[in-house]
Amino acid sequence: MRKWVIAAVALLVLVGIGAVTVWYLLETRVRIESYDKPQRVESAPGIDDGETVLVTTIGVPLETLRRALETDVPRRLWAVDRQMDTCVPQKNIKVLGQKLGKTPKVKCRVTGQVDRGRISLVGKGNRLVARIPVNATVTARDIGGVIKQETATGSAVMELSVRLSVGRDWRAQSDLDLDYRWTNEPGIDILGQRVTFTKPADRELQQVMRGVERALNREIGRIAIKPRVEQLWTQGFATLSLSRENPPVWLTIAPQEAGVGSFRVRGKELVTDVFVMAHTRVYVGARPADPERRKLPRNSGVEQGGGFAATVPVMADYAQLEPVILRALGNLAEKGIEREDLGRVEIDFESVEVFATGGGRIAVGIQAEAEPVGKRTGRSWGRSKGEVWLTGKPVTVAGSELVRIEDLRIFGDMDLMTGDALVRIIQMEEIRSAIEAALVEDFQADYARIVEQVRAGLADVDAGDMRLSFTLDSIEHGKIGVYGSGLYMPVQAQGSVTADVRVR
Repeated sequence: MRKWVIAAVALLVLVGIGAVTVWYLLETRVRIESYDKPQRVESAPGIDDGETVLVTTIGVPLETLRRALETDVPRRLWAVDRQMDTCVPQKNIKVLGQKLGKTPKVKCRVTGQVDRGRISLVGKGNRLVARIPVNATVTARDIGGVIKQETATGSAVMELSVRLSVGRDWRAQSDLDLDYRWTNEPGIDILGQRVTFTKPADRELQQVMRGVERALNREIGRIAIKPRVEQLWTQGFATLSLSRENPPVWLTIAPQEAGVGSFRVRGKELVTDVFVMAHTRVYVGARPADPERRKLPRNSGVEQGGGFAATVPVMADYAQLEPVILRALGNLAEKGIEREDLGRVEIDFESVEVFATGGGRIAVGIQAEAEPVGKRTGRSWGRSKGEVWLTGKPVTVAGSELVRIEDLRIFGDMDLMTGDALVRIIQMEEIRSAIEAALVEDFQADYARIVEQVRAGLADVDAGDMRLSFTLDSIEHGKIGVYGSGLYMPVQAQGSVTADVRVR
């Protein structure tokens, strides 16, 4: 039977029936059983959480503390009214070097008081300093039954220096240094001698200072730190929209730890920074699930600047790449395609399929129907319909978002009668370049659009009672990867963030 077929074909050639007639009689579709079609790989990229430190400042007006101290510390710090047997210290009496005795005791009645002036609060480095001016008035009466009275005045400054901190239980605590100095010691001249009343006043002022210390500690303990931290902590669990379309972009924040920095005086306020360390993640596409909420932990001493770090997942969906490639090929077909060994070619690109395959490569399948119609071949080849596959490896240069396709391979199989016309056409430099450019340029467009949406969306984020302001200082590009859902490049965005919490 086979011999008869061969003889029949030979006879047709001899009688002048060309290959065109043979093709129309025996037209077949391209078969691909002779090569392995690329296998689809389904995988998802692992996106790491970024660590972001949200920082906000809480403050207490100095005037609030000062008024509280004014209430707690009495105006009259000390008062005295007592009889002194020795108002003037006795002195030895010597005549010609001989000790004859002592001067008589001089009794008197001492009355007086120590009053404070207006309390002031100032900052000195990381310490809060309370200054209390003190005025003393002491009167000696009936001095030895000779002098009716003498009055002495003096002044001093009490100073309390306090360094504030916050305990693990979120309560404010203080480390105080107390000191005072006399700028003018209270004293009078009696019977030619200088009599000072510093020591009695000193004893009383020590008691006064301990009372002032207790009052200051009490007011510091009333500073409501935990409620403000809890407000920032609660508001921190958020899913925030950075862009609502083209494509939607979301930022999730999940607080992990919280801490309070050191106190300082800023202007007219005693302030401290509250730091909340949170996991942050950027999502592109559908709205992600809200982060799981946690209770405020103990103060962990997080003391670092308001840094922001997150991975921005730039993803090019294969379903979006396919029409881009098909459109680019269609534009080439309209302009006309010529190949030296085939002449002019009429080609109809019917469909494009893109997916991830093994070895970090992307597979592009093209179904087309082509027919050489040039002078060299005329229409002797007939219409060739088939499927051709290209695979390539997308790569990026370190630190750059530029993508290129390496090791682009083309393979396929046509029927034996027409040869590999379609494969030859796809191998043409202009077509290969168009496919590669479509892959790269579409990814570049996605990259630019997503990064700009993230940057614009982070500039001012409204999160209920909290408003966040992010500043992107740097963007670092990871390596592009081929995954089941699309081409993926992790972009590390870093910068700073401040949180403005509206007090309830």
